[in-house]
Amino acid sequence: TAQGFLYMESNLGQALYETKYIAPLMAGFTPTQKPRKPQDVRHFSNSTIYINQWSDMSLESQRDVGVFTFQVQLHIDGVIKFVYKEVPIPIEDINSSHVVKVGISDAYSGPYSQLIPYNTIYPNSTLIGPDTTVTFTPIPTCSSQRTCRGCVGHSAHCVWCASLDRCSTKDGLEQYHALWHQHECPTFAVNTCEGIKTDTTPRRQDLSMSSGPTRVTDPNSVTDHPIIIPPFNETMLNPVPVPDKSEKKKKKKKKKK
Repeated sequence: TAQGFLYMESNLGQALYETKYIAPLMAGFTPTQKPRKPQDVRHFSNSTIYINQWSDMSLESQRDVGVFTFQVQLHIDGVIKFVYKEVPIPIEDINSSHVVKVGISDAYSGPYSQLIPYNTIYPNSTLIGPDTTVTFTPIPTCSSQRTCRGCVGHSAHCVWCASLDRCSTKDGLEQYHALWHQHECPTFAVNTCEGIKTDTTPRRQDLSMSSGPTRVTDPNSVTDHPIIIPPFNETMLNPVPVPDKSEKKKKKKKKKK
């Protein structure tokens, strides 16, 4: 979105700002005015990385403070990086008339399709400034275990649900929470592999609710001082800018005339 974050849910609504997002800097940005350069949102991807970049972003309620330029990088190994080039004022000084967040949140679908957050990570935003980066490194979780033996050996909090061929916590606090309960895993999941074949990875059922298990990032990956990043790589970002839907509508109207 033009408000400085990636929206991780297919349906609009509560999730937009509250539940499922990756936000290097969620804030009330608005198009910059002349003589400044117009704000620019671009993306780049290849087989190993996805990058979204927000350039020359101006705050609607604080236009005079300067512009923000930053990226989010999603790496194939699960690493997520927030990269900042221009941060004219401390994050804490941004006007809270609009939601202001830096971090990652995920949620599962509860009753009546309500999204219920089960994991949020907020780095120390006082450490964020020009030419800094925040790195989130994935750590193994219950849901990343593929066998019963690996599941019960990973943590005392992990249990194996044979009917789903899946490892999770007892209450299934992850993306597949609904499936976990549909298969009555809170009742029948076990923390022992007695009577369960453990020498091979079981065939996983089609968990089509989302693209894969949630990766939980390590909050300790944010150090107590800013991390100096390599030169801001604008040459990597040579994609087509995010299309302006209003321009498309204008063109269609002209054609009709």
